[in-house]
Order: sequence, then structure tokens, then C-alpha cells
Amino acid sequence: MRNTVFYQLVAENISALSPLILSIISIIVIMYSLPKISKYLADATKDSTWINRYQAIQVSLILSLLFAGLSELTYDLDFTRIVNEHPQQQQLLSQLNLYKKIVSHIFLLLCVIFSFRVVRENQYKKLLSTLFLTLFVYLSLALWEYVPFFWEQIRTIQQSQYHSILAIPVAIIIVMMGHYGMKWIIFPILKKTKTEFDDILFSYLRIPVLASIFLFGLSAATVDYPLPAFWKGFFHSIYLSIAVFIWSRAFFLLSALVLKQLEQKQGKYKIVQPRTLPIFSLLSRMIVTIVSVYCFLLAWDKDPSGWIASAGIIGIAVAYASQDTLASFLAGVAILTDAPYKLNDFLILENGERGKVTHIGFRSTRLLTPDHVEIIIPNSLMSSTQISNMSGGSIKHVRIDCAAGVAYGSDIDEVRRILFDIASRIDHLVKDNEKTNPEVHFVSMGASSLDFVLRIWITNPLYLREVQDQANTLIYKEFTKAGIEIPYAKQDVYLYNMSKDKNT
Repeated sequence: MRNTVFYQLVAENISALSPLILSIISIIVIMYSLPKISKYLADATKDSTWINRYQAIQVSLILSLLFAGLSELTYDLDFTRIVNEHPQQQQLLSQLNLYKKIVSHIFLLLCVIFSFRVVRENQYKKLLSTLFLTLFVYLSLALWEYVPFFWEQIRTIQQSQYHSILAIPVAIIIVMMGHYGMKWIIFPILKKTKTEFDDILFSYLRIPVLASIFLFGLSAATVDYPLPAFWKGFFHSIYLSIAVFIWSRAFFLLSALVLKQLEQKQGKYKIVQPRTLPIFSLLSRMIVTIVSVYCFLLAWDKDPSGWIASAGIIGIAVAYASQDTLASFLAGVAILTDAPYKLNDFLILENGERGKVTHIGFRSTRLLTPDHVEIIIPNSLMSSTQISNMSGGSIKHVRIDCAAGVAYGSDIDEVRRILFDIASRIDHLVKDNEKTNPEVHFVSMGASSLDFVLRIWITNPLYLREVQDQANTLIYKEFTKAGIEIPYAKQDVYLYNMSKDKNT
């Protein structure tokens, strides 16, 4: 008799076994996959604590899932047909339902207890414990029929005209799962990689992706919600505009990140160098801005063709009104691409101005003179004037030629020795480089002097005047001390007495 009742109970409640079967399948999947996942994470992050964490929560996680399935199974049991023939049918059914709720509640309590054990070593232990406790209280009240179950509320909403609103909580759940999945699993793996590029790239994409999922949920809820067509279109445009803004910001950051990576690999990508980086940065920003504005107009169902025509007319007017600025801008682009000079080069201009390049912009170039005065020169002038780049060639230092003239009859070997001795006593010279050793050249035999040049290289162009002063002072003193005459332009005037010749 008892076996018959048991078989009848199983037959009548075969569908109630689904939660338990689902729990068992979940346990099998976890027992098979979790060890492999923990080992993969340990190898990827070089952190063996992943394996220790799995071993610590394995039993608690399995028991938690098992008791969750048993709790659902117990609550779903139906004894109505079994007690149909009993003389005290209603009383017996009430007692069985009471026992069913008590047992289900016990299984639910055990499930929560083991869930606490699963999260006890997690850094978000307090938050997760609070969530589990809140869920336990809610399910307990629903189990004793004080509040409806969550899925019953969902079923009620599905059958109403507001069913589309369910897309919002679904989107929120997906966003939360994605957020914590990235934070707990993906980011720890990326931090162990050799480069920071993937870490920064993923951090830039995380917010746009999650925000897009949430906005998609809002849009799906709005489409079928009982609203006038105007408001549906308005909210839809708002969601698209927010998405365009978020992705535009992300692409601005991504373009800067990619250009920075390409700049660091100059040997592989020669087109992107420090001098051309501003051009590509401006170009990428212009492309992102144009595409963003185009998408924004489409989001509000505006025809972009009229705006494009208006922008073209305005562009022509602005270009005509700012010819000088535009000329400097184009010259700046040419300077950055052709690279006749670069940052920290020492330039001498055709008009005599000289200084170190401190900034190359699209509109102007800035020079810092040896007198510590900054000169701002429009690029239109820089592209049309003659420039002597003292830092050009294979030697990347500033060269100074100090002229020294001596009288005819002087010992040129002695002159050469004195000039080399002077070079060894000058400050701020480049040392430990064969290409920048001081040089002395006998360059010409002038009208009144033998012309020598002492050539030296200094470490910083800002020392130009100081070094020239020191070199000229030493040349004059040493030549005077050695009795070497320094010729100078002079004129002898002879007076002739004409009256004396007449008397004679």
C-alpha cells in the first residue's frame, strides 16, 4: 500500500522533479568545469590561490545547489489526488501542505547557510551575505504566502499590457553579471599580462558595452509600452544620443591609446613618430567628431545632407576670413611631416634670430634664445625663410666656430697648440665622443691675418653666449701672453708739406 502511494505520488509530481534535476545537472557541470577553470586562472594570473579557493568552496557550493533543488521540489509537491479518497480530505491536505512548507523552508535555510560558506573568503563578503539574507527573508515570506513569488509577479506582468517593461530588469541583471564577471575574472587575468595595453583597452570598452546593454533594454521596454508614438520616438532618440556620446568618448580615448602604442613601436610603424603624432591625433579626433555628429543627427531623424551643405558654406567663409591662420596651419602640417627641424634642435634664422626649438604646433613654432627669451614665429614664416639647423647631421649637438686671426710671421704650430689648450679649458663641452672632439683649422690667409677656426660642440644651446665669451676671452689672453700679435684693421696717414717743395 505504501509503495502504491509512493509511486502515485511520483507519477503525479513528475514535473516537480525539474528543479532537482536542474540542480543535479548544475552540480555535474561545476564538478567537471570548475577545477579546469580554476587551474586556467591560476596559470594565467600566476596565482595558485584560485585552486585553493575552488577547493575551499567546492563542497559548500554543491550542497547549496542540492538543497536549493530539494527546497523547490518539496514546495512543488501536490497531494490533492492522493488524498481524494480520504474521509478527512481537507484536514489531511492542510497538514501535508504545512509539513511540505516546513521541510521546504528547512532546505532553503540549509541552502542559505552553505551559500554563506561559499562567500566567506570573498572580498565582498558583507555585500553578498546581505543579498543572500534578503533573498532568504523574501523567499520565506513567499513560501508562507505572505508575498507572491517573483516568477508569479513576472507571469502576471507578461500577461498584462506592460509586459515589455521586463526588458529593464533583464538588462540590469546582464549588466551586473557582466560587471562583476569582468571585475573578478577578466581584470585579474589582464593584470598579469606583459603589457598594459589590454588592461587600458578593456577598461575603456567596459562602460560603453555595459551602458549599451542597459540602453538596449530601455529601448526594448519603450517600443511595446503603451505610449503615444511621439514619446516612443523621443525616448528612443534620447537612448541613441546617450549611446553616441558614450561611444564617442570611448573612441577618443581609444584613438589616443592606439597612437601612443604605435609611437612606441617606431621601428615597425615608421609613419607614426613624435613629430607626426599631433597630425594623426587631430585627424582621428576629426573623424570621430564627424561620425558622432552624423549618428546624432540620424538618431533624431534629421537629414544630414542639409547640415553638410551648410557646413561647407561656413567652411569657405571661415577659410577666406582667416587666410593667415590657415596658411600657418598648413605650413605647420608640412613642417611636422617633412621635419626640417624637431624639438630641441638649435636653429639660426635668416634674420639672425637663433634659439632652441621648444614647441612645434600647427600655428607657430617657439624658440628659446640663449638670452632665455621665447620667440613665437608663425609657421608660414618658418616655411618660407632660410634656416640653419645647428643640430642637424649625424652629430646631435650645437657647434660653435670661434674665429682667431694672427699676424703674418706667427708660428702656426704654436697657435694651433694654444687653441687646443684653450678648448680643453672651456666649460659645457661634449665629452667622450670622438665625433665631437675640438678641432682647429687653418682656413685662409687673409689680407692682413692668418685665419684660424676653433670648432667645439656644447651640450646645450642655451650656453652659446657663455661659451663664446669664455673662448674669446681665453684666446685674447693666451695670444697676448705668448706674444702672438692679433692683427686689426689700421690705416697710416702720411702728411706731405707742399710749400716746402715749392721753395726748393
